[in-house]
Amino acid sequence: MSLSKLSEVYADLQQSRVVKERICDDETIAEFQDILNRIIPTSDEEREFEKFIKSAYRRTDKFFEILPPKHRNLTNKYTINHRCIVLLTELRCIVEEFRVKDLIYIKFNQEENKYIVSKVIPKTPSKLRQYTPKKYDKSRNKELEDRFAEEIDQISAGHIRWSDCSVE
Repeated sequence: MSLSKLSEVYADLQQSRVVKERICDDETIAEFQDILNRIIPTSDEEREFEKFIKSAYRRTDKFFEILPPKHRNLTNKYTINHRCIVLLTELRCIVEEFRVKDLIYIKFNQEENKYIVSKVIPKTPSKLRQYTPKKYDKSRNKELEDRFAEEIDQISAGHIRWSDCSVE
């Protein structure tokens, strides 16, 4: 996979409506997914390059700091954005790079050999509202305290051992 192809896909993702306008519907998700699937390696050479980048990324936490932001290729007269290499690292890095972590979720389908992009379903506080704390039962606590005190007295007197005490 050439850097120019990666750079082109990166630029297209930046211009997608999910990233640029933060619109997250079926159409925009499909657009983002189609663009992202263009980076899937198709040759052994591309797979080796992707493997190399992932390996380098996983070996250092300063991976993105060592990448220059842009490089002018004088022979082809276009600018390559080296940030495009993020597309070959991890999926969470992609959503963080484009700041769409709250909008979309990306996973790779091994069987179909393609990326699947789906909308993030926000967590609702409804489950929190369903929780009702148990009422403090003073009589039950008093009963346990009394039983515990009694067992401590019996242990101190040598009538029972710790192992004979009930845990309930």
